[in-house]
Amino acid sequence: MPGATAFAGSAKTGHDVLRTLNVVVCGSGNGGLFSCLSSNVSIYLSQRYEKRAAQMWDDIQANGGGITVNDMIGKATYQGKLARVTCNAAEVLPMADVVVVVLPATAHEALFEEISPYLSRQMVVFLPGNSGWNMLLLQNSLGQDASNLTVVATKALPWACRKEGPATVNIRGIKDRVFIVVLPDGPMNTYLATQLLEALCPHSNFVLEDNVMEATLLPFNLAGNPILHPGIMYARWHDYAGEELDAQPLFYNDATPFTVESLTGLWTDLKATVEALSDLLDLPELPLPTVQQMMIFRYGKDIADKSSLLTTLCTNKAYANLTHPMQPTPSGKWLPDFMHRYLSEDLPFGLVPMKGVAELLGVPSTPWFDRVITWGQQLIGKCYLVDGKLTGPDVATSAAPQRFGHKSIEDLIVFRPASLPASAIDSLRSKAQAARFVRTASICAGLPCDTAAAAQADEEEALAAAIADGAADDFSAFEIIEDIRSSSCHRQQVASVTGRAPSNLGRRSFMRQSSTKLPLGLDREASAVLAANLQSALHLAGISSCLEQRGGSFCGGSLSLGSTKGLGMGSAIGSNVRSQGL
Repeated sequence: MPGATAFAGSAKTGHDVLRTLNVVVCGSGNGGLFSCLSSNVSIYLSQRYEKRAAQMWDDIQANGGGITVNDMIGKATYQGKLARVTCNAAEVLPMADVVVVVLPATAHEALFEEISPYLSRQMVVFLPGNSGWNMLLLQNSLGQDASNLTVVATKALPWACRKEGPATVNIRGIKDRVFIVVLPDGPMNTYLATQLLEALCPHSNFVLEDNVMEATLLPFNLAGNPILHPGIMYARWHDYAGEELDAQPLFYNDATPFTVESLTGLWTDLKATVEALSDLLDLPELPLPTVQQMMIFRYGKDIADKSSLLTTLCTNKAYANLTHPMQPTPSGKWLPDFMHRYLSEDLPFGLVPMKGVAELLGVPSTPWFDRVITWGQQLIGKCYLVDGKLTGPDVATSAAPQRFGHKSIEDLIVFRPASLPASAIDSLRSKAQAARFVRTASICAGLPCDTAAAAQADEEEALAAAIADGAADDFSAFEIIEDIRSSSCHRQQVASVTGRAPSNLGRRSFMRQSSTKLPLGLDREASAVLAANLQSALHLAGISSCLEQRGGSFCGGSLSLGSTKGLGMGSAIGSNVRSQGL
């Protein structure tokens, strides 16, 4: 692989995907530089930063033409080559297969305005962290065209890293597992996206989010940075009187019992929001990991003592030596930097949107959201919360759903697939549809296909009621979806074990398995409607299809994973997968 690095070469089998892909990284900070540890990579900076781009390119050339990454854990050093650094979007984006957005949340809106004319269905857009905010912005910038993109979002950067100099990054920790959301969903999209991420981000395992609320309705970074950063800042500085400090306090490892109280309080408000959403959708209680569970999920092997949240924070070696954001004083001492992203970004693009969702759901009280937002907004010179309500003037520049004109939780359904029947969206809150989403999420997460038995029982009960109400036709298509997804699930599981998917699982076998579900004796008009429903079902399952009606029966050709309507994966990935026999 030309320009490949030892680090990229040590990735799991998916690293070969990078052979044919052009990757554009938007950003040059901590995460942006580490994302460049690969081949065929360009950096795009906003048009406002032409001088910075030129200086960065000079620094990279002085560094041998690439980025140096120091693995502080494995005590190793890697070198990656870079194709170019540019502020000209037209120079790199039209040829991109993957666009990685690694920027502070405050810069996302301007970036999407610049790059949106060049985004197309041939691309995969990777959004690490702040996925809900990014998705709302993309939808706002692209309108209906947003549904043509394949978007892969993670809840956080896969690595804890710091930029050390113009062309060097130090890795302090790598998350064991990272939750992802893939839109449009479907087993094949998910499989390909996972392979891509494992190629771009070696040594992390990417797990499909199996929570309906987060993957479909509310893909905000729950229990992540918007809880951790402001919560820890509040605990350390809420009673700060302005004195200079002799040393920089450690951000995580100096946690106190009040840090735990602050984080637990914020999580409790979040849990109340999740419970309100569960009630609204008539779902069983949706799972929400605690802050401690999320920390262990991400950094389990780096935590020496997992017995409590306090010890989890204090003994995580991935966070060793990470300090509170501080500014040096002329006297050689230190003052807290309240304009750091831990407040200037994680309030307006973290806690404030969480508070906004709580308001949409009618949650009666969120005392810790209110306490931390009220404290923090004064320090960063903003006004979001007034008398416990998001009516301040700066809501207009935040990520609160109210900023986009959303007035109900249904408005937060982002990136609706174009092939999804309107009736399915309209019935999202019905018990049967909720059960299907739960079951499908379990399947796509790689769990056994017979999981979520209770949800399946609810589905069957609702189906019986629908038949009694004369609505059986609508549900027939969804029964077909489940057959297709289950077969695809088997295909995905075989691939995960053997490295190759069975080659004989084409659409004909899907159709043979589904044929008993099709109502018999349909007239031509009814058959046409069923064909359209089936086409939508296949698109919903994330599978390309060209079904034809022949003499009352349906048949299709071999499975194709290229760039097709309703699928959206790039043609380069599709050809790569076909060449591997998938």
